[in-house]
Amino acid sequence: MYMKKRFKELPHIRYANVYEDVNSLLSVFKKGIYLSIASGGDNTFGLLLNNPKKIVAFDYNITQIYLVKLKMHAFKSLEYKEMLAFFGINSSIKERINLFNKIKDTLEKDVYNYFNNHLDIIKDGLIYCGKFEHYLKLFKKYILPLTHTKRFIKRFMNARSIDEQRILYKKFDNMRFRMLFKIFFSKTVMSSLGRDKTYFKYLDKDLAKNLKERIDLGFNNVLNKENPFMQYIILGKFITLPEYLKEENFNYIKSNLDKITLVCDEFSNVLMMEKYDFLNLSDIFEYMDEATTLALEEKIYNQTNAKAIVVFWNMMVNRKFMGKYFKEIDSKDAFIKERPFFYQKLYRYTK
Repeated sequence: MYMKKRFKELPHIRYANVYEDVNSLLSVFKKGIYLSIASGGDNTFGLLLNNPKKIVAFDYNITQIYLVKLKMHAFKSLEYKEMLAFFGINSSIKERINLFNKIKDTLEKDVYNYFNNHLDIIKDGLIYCGKFEHYLKLFKKYILPLTHTKRFIKRFMNARSIDEQRILYKKFDNMRFRMLFKIFFSKTVMSSLGRDKTYFKYLDKDLAKNLKERIDLGFNNVLNKENPFMQYIILGKFITLPEYLKEENFNYIKSNLDKITLVCDEFSNVLMMEKYDFLNLSDIFEYMDEATTLALEEKIYNQTNAKAIVVFWNMMVNRKFMGKYFKEIDSKDAFIKERPFFYQKLYRYTK
């Protein structure tokens, strides 16, 4: 299967979008100073809807920082429909290039140089430019057509109720789909085409099996018609928009972008920059051993204010807070309603 040349460069953009549900962050409301993993920027922008005092958004990968900065400049410099077009929603390559030329003079030199040297990112559309998104595109292009007709997929994705969707999913989840899913979302294939091999260092379970169980739960509880993440994976585009791209949120996010400070550094260093009230940590602890996780739990306790909230997910590795520093918030209902179906567990803690 074809892999874009730029994904062989180090560093490269791994994620164009964020695959944790921002609603699981916004529903544990907390003002103050936030710490958020940058990734594609989606949830950092979404967290502005909680009206924080400040957000420190960090990533160790400089190309992810470049991507978030470019998205921020698009918010600031473009009108709403122009921004959607620039991101790759219902637009042509020519239109995206023209919009890049429109905002390029507002970009920092290193950001401009990166994207000017990788114009294929602009041509693809920002929501499609990551290695993981390329992997998902391969699933839509090569795997799904072997399991179902376009007509049935459309019917399944447009079910009018969750009861109707559950009935259709029993047909969708046929033997061929289960077999190909097991192969495509195996550790071997995902580490080759979708995610960095180092991400699997602490993998302690059958990846495909656990992803399939999570997807079964999701398709039986979350309506596809209202789910931008499943629309993106199955149909290859957003029909329902993620929170940060909704028109009703555009002006508010645009006027509050100056609250975001972007930092390219490791978590342990960024943690020491502020005393935080809210931490959005994605699945960061999956890439650490238990001893390191416990040590960081204590450091987080020392660098947070009273009643601080910490949120993170598990996808491949069982990691949770084991010390005496935080109390777990019951997140079962929130987890069942989450729209991305990648994670095995949602953890939310209060100090």
